[in-house]
Amino acid sequence: MGDTVAVLFGGPSNEHEISCLSAITVMQALAAAGHLVYPVAVDRNLTWRHTPAALSEFQEIGTRLPTTSDLTGSSITSVAADIAFPVLHGSWGEDGGVQQVLTELQIPFVGSGVLASKTAMDKAATKTVLAATGIQVLPAVTVTEANWQQQQSAIAQLGEDLFVKPSHGGSSLGVSHVTSSTQLAAALKKVFELSDSAIVELAISNPREIEIGVLQHADGTVVLSRCGEIKLKPEFDFYDYQAKYLADGAELIVPADLDEIKYQAIAEIAKQAFVALNCAGLARVDFLMAKDGTVYLNEVNTMPGFTQISMYPKMFAATGILLPELVSKLVAHGLAASR
Repeated sequence: MGDTVAVLFGGPSNEHEISCLSAITVMQALAAAGHLVYPVAVDRNLTWRHTPAALSEFQEIGTRLPTTSDLTGSSITSVAADIAFPVLHGSWGEDGGVQQVLTELQIPFVGSGVLASKTAMDKAATKTVLAATGIQVLPAVTVTEANWQQQQSAIAQLGEDLFVKPSHGGSSLGVSHVTSSTQLAAALKKVFELSDSAIVELAISNPREIEIGVLQHADGTVVLSRCGEIKLKPEFDFYDYQAKYLADGAELIVPADLDEIKYQAIAEIAKQAFVALNCAGLARVDFLMAKDGTVYLNEVNTMPGFTQISMYPKMFAATGILLPELVSKLVAHGLAASR
């Protein structure tokens, strides 16, 4: 294939370490598929460094989470590659920041463009777009540190069982499950340490957590993976950062146990959401399924994790597209995409 792919990882967000883990997997898969890999560490201060020995240096770390500070390499102002694969999670990586830089540098890249990334990263904006499309989302109130107390009557209409989340962010950082209005202030304080606004959302009792992957080919056609399901271990209330990355807190079931009618319904909703948000290349779409079978779209992630435990590559592997082929298809789409 021969394309030189600049893999960007790290970044300034709280998901810096997870981005590094994703990048390890992506770089290995790209190399296995015959691509030349040009590793670019994006330090927390947004310095870009070419780190040629990134893979071997990461592999020497051991069991702790890796960071870009573990790597040697020189700062760069240009990228010597045919395309960028920005495996960056959270703020600046998924909210249009790096996409804007790459667009200005006229470097093709994998994934959604600036506007779609920004919209999908904003949970309130995503709800607005999806609801207008007729996609069912959970009722929620968006608040800021300055106005949340004035919004208490609107919040009260949602009930006492709520999730409180940063409006922007991923990996469940800053998310709290509250079951009483007396817990709301502390939960919001936790959010406002990470984000300037919060989503207070209705919680549903013991939902099934269903995910599906979206992949766009170079010709624009969109395909859906088999679904996966996250089954929490009893000691966890929800799939938080600890459960995801540090404590083996869930069983990941791929493919999920769904009948074909329910699978097709979820796949169609995911495709509608992908199109409505003007996404490109890839996405992981997360759903909550209530006990009565009602499906709510919870989140659209435009740069899902690629760690060894991440659902996106697992779901496509179950669909028959293994990781080397998957990343090659994403590179092919990025090279063909019109920005």
